[in-house]
Amino acid sequence: YLPLLLESIKQQDFRDYEIIVADANSKDNTVKIAEEYGCIVVEGGMPAVGRNNGAKVAKGEYLARMDADDISLPDRFIMQVEYLDRNTNIAVLGTWAKIIDKEGQVISSASLKTGYNNIIACAMCDSPLFHPSVMIRKEFLQLNGLSYNEDFSCAQDYELWSRILFEKGGYIDNLSVYLIYYRVTTSQISSIKQQQQIYNSLLVRRNNISFFLN
Repeated sequence: YLPLLLESIKQQDFRDYEIIVADANSKDNTVKIAEEYGCIVVEGGMPAVGRNNGAKVAKGEYLARMDADDISLPDRFIMQVEYLDRNTNIAVLGTWAKIIDKEGQVISSASLKTGYNNIIACAMCDSPLFHPSVMIRKEFLQLNGLSYNEDFSCAQDYELWSRILFEKGGYIDNLSVYLIYYRVTTSQISSIKQQQQIYNSLLVRRNNISFFLN
């Protein structure tokens, strides 16, 4: 699916970007494809490691996150950049998503809460963002010493959003627009390691509730 993802980036209305691919010693054509598209390739490993390595070399003001099997609509970057430019208090901005199967057919749509109070309420129980849809303000991460928790093999995104919201007092929101196609397959890490995903999510949820109550 990597060429589909890269093509969707190349078709973005917003043109001032660089593409960074985290490769976990893949044995397929991932690196070759990435280089053909002019991408910067960094060392991957566990998901959090690759994401942190990518953030370290990124030169841009914002970090747009995607998984290799997802697709961004052409106006995704420009809409998120313009919103973040106007709302400098927002640390992370997500979008709504169309859910597609392995053939790329839309099978459903999914929306998430918008507005600070609704985001806080959502984060008590689950991640308030679709991870492949987020755009992160890099400066906020740097000023607060934040990165993905590499001790988490799953649910690293939920853990990071929770630290941003509850420990650092950051603001998170969602655009109420469908700007990504989110692919659901049986090979995703959340399917393969479902028990670990549940356990890690429960740890984050417990910490969030404890922080809120105290």
